[in-house]
This record gives sequence, structure tokens and C-alpha cells, in this order.
Amino acid sequence: MDKMDETTRQQCITVTKELINHPLASYLAEKTSTIKEDLLRFEDEITIGGILVKLNENKYSSINEWKDEMNRFWEECLHEYQKGSQCYAAVCVLSDKFQNKLGTMKFTPEERWIQKVKANVKILLQLISSANS
Repeated sequence: MDKMDETTRQQCITVTKELINHPLASYLAEKTSTIKEDLLRFEDEITIGGILVKLNENKYSSINEWKDEMNRFWEECLHEYQKGSQCYAAVCVLSDKFQNKLGTMKFTPEERWIQKVKANVKILLQLISSANS
């Protein structure tokens, strides 16, 4: 498996740590003993703490793989908490912060191309879905 280059990996680690240390992250720590170890557990065990461990062990092959797992974490959090709750609001804020941080990160040409393809696929799926309705 290809490994993420060290500069990119360090950027991802920095962003992940900033989110873990954000004051609103405490709202997501209800099922764990410490925020820094593990923010939230789901059946498939995706956690920000687990993502950070994978980054530290260089288990992501690209920034997009890391980004996709982070986005899956946010989606699962949104499904876990009731809309309007403090936890739900915290997830929304942290997810937005994550998206803003992504905008400042440097991507390789290949990673930018993959992002464009994924965005176009998403648009096409929405068009197909609305056409079928």
C-alpha cells in the first residue's frame, strides 16, 4: 500500500489534533473516558482518536482517504445525535471547521482530480435522483 507523504501526513495530524482539542469536542466525549484517546464510538469503531492513531501509524495512502474517513465520522455523529441537541450543534461546528481546514491544505494534482471527480459524481447522482422523483 502506498503511504501518504510526510508533509501531508503532518498536516492531517495537525488538523485532527486541533479538532480533538477544540472546546466543543467535549460534547462528543460522553461515551469515553478521555477526549484525546477516543472521541466517540460507533458499532464500526470509527473515532477521531482512531483516525489520529492511523495517521500516526501512517496507515492512510492519501489525504483523500483520511478526508473520506473524517467525513464518514461526521456523518455518523449527525445520525447519532438528535437535531437541535448540543451534541448535534457541536458536530456541525466541528465538521464546518474541518471543511474550512481542508480548504487551506495543499493537495497533489492527482488528489485535486479525484476531488473533482467525486464532486461531479455526487452532482450526477443528485440529478439522477431528482429525475427519478
